[in-house]
Amino acid sequence: MYSLREQILLLSATPFYIIIIVTEILITKVKWGRSGYTRKDNIENLGLNFANAFVDAGFKVVYLWVLLLIYNHRPFQEDWGSPLLYWLLLLLAQDFMFYWQHRLEHEI
Repeated sequence: MYSLREQILLLSATPFYIIIIVTEILITKVKWGRSGYTRKDNIENLGLNFANAFVDAGFKVVYLWVLLLIYNHRPFQEDWGSPLLYWLLLLLAQDFMFYWQHRLEHEI
């Protein structure tokens, strides 16, 4: 889950990535007379991007499920009357889920 600042950074950086990629394609075409990217590579990259988006969406559903589960059961909130432990548990649950998402992305 990206913050607003990260989303703005990604959106503003995208045109620069496109310019750099097009420049690389043109330089490769002029220098060697062929493109450095094959159609197969492009299809594979597109497929991997869609798979990554699908995995991210799946983890967001799991995040939401875990957070709603914790919210609905509110462990320890009635005992101490302070939401501090509740928010700490939510933070730990979210961090735990992010850890496994990040680890699985490296493994898969």
